Amino acid sequence: MTARSPEQDGAFLEREDAGGEDLGAANASRQARHRLSFEEDAKPAASPWLHSAEVWERAGLAWFEGEEKAPFPLVLAPARGRSRRRPAIAAAAAAAVALAVAAAGGGAYALMDGGETGPAAPALTVADDSFAADPAARADGLVQDLAAVAASGGTLVAAGGEVEGDGRARAQFLVSAGKGWQPAAVRGADGAEPLPGARPRLLAGGAGRWAALGADPAGAVTAWTSHDARTWTAAPGGAAFGPADRVAALARTATGFVAVGAAKGRAVVWTSADGRAWRRDERPADVTGLDRVAASGDVLVAHGTFARLTSRTAGKGKKKRKVSVVSRGEALWRSEDGGATWTALPGPGAASGPVAGPGGFVAVREAQRSTGRGKRRATTRYGAVVTSPDGRAWTPAGEIGVPGYAGTERLAGAGGGFAALVRGAGGTHVLLRSQDGRAWRPDVSLGGPAQAPAPAVGDLAVADGGVPVLAGRAGDDPYLMFNGPVDLRGVPGAVRPERTVAAVASGGGRTVAVGSANGEAAVWSATGGARWARVQLPGPGGPAGGPGQPRRRLTEIAFGPAGWVALGRAQPVRGVAAPLMLTSPDGATWAKAPAMDGAPQAVAAGPGGYVAVGTGRGAAAVWRSADLKTWTRGTAARGVLAGPLRLRDVAAAGQGYVAVGARRSGDADVPAVLTSPDGATWTAATAPAPPPGVTGASFARVVAAGGRVLAVGEGRAGGAPASFLAVSADAGRTWQTRPLPAPAAPVAVTATPAGFVLAAPAAKAPVVLASADGLTWRRVPVRGAGTGEQRITALASAGRELLGIGAAADHRGTRLTLLRMAAP
Repeated sequence: MTARSPEQDGAFLEREDAGGEDLGAANASRQARHRLSFEEDAKPAASPWLHSAEVWERAGLAWFEGEEKAPFPLVLAPARGRSRRRPAIAAAAAAAVALAVAAAGGGAYALMDGGETGPAAPALTVADDSFAADPAARADGLVQDLAAVAASGGTLVAAGGEVEGDGRARAQFLVSAGKGWQPAAVRGADGAEPLPGARPRLLAGGAGRWAALGADPAGAVTAWTSHDARTWTAAPGGAAFGPADRVAALARTATGFVAVGAAKGRAVVWTSADGRAWRRDERPADVTGLDRVAASGDVLVAHGTFARLTSRTAGKGKKKRKVSVVSRGEALWRSEDGGATWTALPGPGAASGPVAGPGGFVAVREAQRSTGRGKRRATTRYGAVVTSPDGRAWTPAGEIGVPGYAGTERLAGAGGGFAALVRGAGGTHVLLRSQDGRAWRPDVSLGGPAQAPAPAVGDLAVADGGVPVLAGRAGDDPYLMFNGPVDLRGVPGAVRPERTVAAVASGGGRTVAVGSANGEAAVWSATGGARWARVQLPGPGGPAGGPGQPRRRLTEIAFGPAGWVALGRAQPVRGVAAPLMLTSPDGATWAKAPAMDGAPQAVAAGPGGYVAVGTGRGAAAVWRSADLKTWTRGTAARGVLAGPLRLRDVAAAGQGYVAVGARRSGDADVPAVLTSPDGATWTAATAPAPPPGVTGASFARVVAAGGRVLAVGEGRAGGAPASFLAVSADAGRTWQTRPLPAPAAPVAVTATPAGFVLAAPAAKAPVVLASADGLTWRRVPVRGAGTGEQRITALASAGRELLGIGAAADHRGTRLTLLRMAAP
């Protein structure tokens, strides 16, 4: 088994209860990451510990599990040349730490003297040059979008995010003040690097105050604020935002900001003076939701939906009776005190808008007219423009029409004028502009039969001079248009190639790392400690990452007597992900393996040959091969491989093999273990129960040092993700569970000649722990590389060395890192 990074879906402002995880398709989440909407759910990308750890480590302290609190021995390794001692902590500070631990859903941890990152400790080094991207690739491999755009006083801001190959996301702000575009800086509320995961989806600002709203992977609202649009501060949205909230629109007012949305079928309005502290106000029960809002000073006009209970008379004569009827529809509401109180406006709602600009408010309603008679009768659709100086009384003002008009998709307004994006004939989108909302003229056409598909527009704004600004995405790339499309590849730091190392292994005098680069499967190889080299792979039938090509990613690597085997997934543009298996006799030349009757997910090499586990024919499956050319299905007693069993990983243990995963029991998953003496015949072993309080548990990874086996389990405790360890001293037949000795879930784990090593993400430096038996763990001193979250995504033992490959991620992006040190 080799370590791999779990992929995670993006999440935005609406959070729903997550269903059961498809463990058999854990590496096929790219399609889910395409859902750039407010209606996704995902597991958190990192523990809340990371943020606290960064603050304490800047003060020379580090988080460790206290020996007196641990239910099993935990040995903390002293740093070379420095003594380890427990500092005196005031009672108030200790109480604050305990509260932080409780809020994070973790156990009790104590503070220990932070000498583990002293100058004598081995350090990660930036390794972008070692793990080269594909210079011929036609895509960067990241999923990027710009979801919002705003303009004020000559300053333009576009906001969105990007998703790495392993599913991690980061916020991104681009700003222009008339001298081109550049990425803005992003920091946490305490000045430290913000945690990865949250992405802005709504944006508003001007007059020295800017605000954006988005969500982290757990669905909690995150707010970003800025005074100059060049530096943004991220902070939790606070108690004003609940888990069921949908925040749909954001506007700048004369005194601050207002956001509108819904929660559980009821409209909600949030107000804030600074964009950081928010006040929540639920609307009357008949207002079911607000989805758009515009501000002119402190006068607001919002669009939304209602459900009103009315009565009418039914029947005739003596059979007349009163019946209750629910009337549903759209409407506008007005506030003249910055959102504190609202009044319903007469008349229908608007198909687009309202927006504010010169002369007041503008909205567009869909309309049609018919001309001619009989067979010559024709119906023409158009947008009927209505305006209001104060949002109270609305009058017809003009029309929006283009050949084949099919609806107004976006409407924007500002001091410089108005803009509208409408659907036209032949799949085109036409951008129109107006100085007063009455007379409209076409500005530019997007898409159409003779052009590339139109970009998916996320937002529209109007800059000074009435110039429209579009933001969105084109395929998997961000899209920005201001006086023509903006070449974001020419903006330093805006677009970077995706590179992820998911697994690494050593054997036969060679070390091989696998992952992805530019959205295409990638293999890097090194011999004798020499430089890493990118290996040529059999392609998917076209340019890597090109239009219409599948995105491929390798996640597993194993070495045995017949050579190397790598596993991964190929995600087509449309359809279901397919397994990907490559083999190599020497680690330098690779070929596609013959198709198997299933979808292998993990692979290991041992005395009995190569063993792969996954799914096949609608059930859990095991395959065995002696030569990497032919694979034979493994067998087991009746019922062992049947039923709701999912196998996620496999390892060679002693003279046999151990496979782990989960089996459905009732309405929850429980850990599952299978053992085999030869990889061909399998037996169900008694799997350990997860620690108390952990439910929905599954084994995700397994490694073995001889006959001693270490499994990493996943589940949920107290509504939050929880990880644990399980140890077997007899090749998987009997087990005992242990709490996780790290402040965050391990991303990588490996076996060494001396036992086991695991790595968990943390701020400033990754947490690396070593154990001889899987029961007693010690901290291994490691220094990080650069700033931001530090993680090791792949670990391997290479002779007397420990090799780790990972990433350092901050608001500017991700850099690959490399760790080489004596095996602990």
